[in-house]
Amino acid sequence: MTLEAKIVAFGNPAVKRLNIPGFGSAEGIHQVVLRAGPVGGMGIPTTSFSQVHGMGETWALELIRRAGAVMAYEARYATQNEKYNRPTPVLSGPTSDLARDPRWGRNDESYSEDPFLAGTMATALAKGIQGDDPRYWQAAALVKHFFANNNETTRVPMTVNPMQLVRVKNVSKRLERPSVLTAEEFHKLRLHVREPYRTMVLIAGCLGLRASENVGLQWRDLYFQRSTLLVQRGVVHGRVDDVKTEYSRDAVPIAPELVKELMEYRSRCYPTEEGWLFANPATGKP
Repeated sequence: MTLEAKIVAFGNPAVKRLNIPGFGSAEGIHQVVLRAGPVGGMGIPTTSFSQVHGMGETWALELIRRAGAVMAYEARYATQNEKYNRPTPVLSGPTSDLARDPRWGRNDESYSEDPFLAGTMATALAKGIQGDDPRYWQAAALVKHFFANNNETTRVPMTVNPMQLVRVKNVSKRLERPSVLTAEEFHKLRLHVREPYRTMVLIAGCLGLRASENVGLQWRDLYFQRSTLLVQRGVVHGRVDDVKTEYSRDAVPIAPELVKELMEYRSRCYPTEEGWLFANPATGKP
């Protein structure tokens, strides 16, 4: 694979030249969530089981495993059925978080406050999703969240570096303080990145957009006269979808320096009818 192909593979591992297919994903903590995209793509109805805290109240590991098996079957069906042809072999679930504070707004995503119950329930759902075949998984279970999912308002920056809590036996303590680039270091490093990734990194660093929102930008989302940006879609594995949360639709202010950089980039970027900022020249799509 070329260097450019390897970089692109971070977002979508499909490599047509090598006949390597891409993969898609969907939320999968109690249902395979396959919504319709804002610019095409049908929503696919799937089975919705109880919210995760309701699953935890069953204490029934076999029942949870069977629910996972149904979710995996539906994910595989959406992937391989010609009517849908929507790659979804990776499910973002189960959740392994502990619900220990009633003020947390995501308690419905947790099986329990007890680590043993939460862990065994998550294991049961994961085993159901993956299936019993010794060689092939029905679908892949992506367990979440390993850190800070109950820290809604101050996820970044953190008041405590999680690496300070890590100890490895007979090995020196891991990195205590994360490396944070200064603005000067950031811009020097950016000069060594090729376009369009250079501009993508600039937008991400200045505005803090999700990678999917960054890739999904179109020129009509930018209001240069008002120095604002309106995020209206996300792109994951080449599939255009809605933004992750309703708050993502808020207008984002753009500094004059960033406006200047974007206008210069527009004069040299690959043009498309839809006006994608970061289109692949081979497909005309992000």
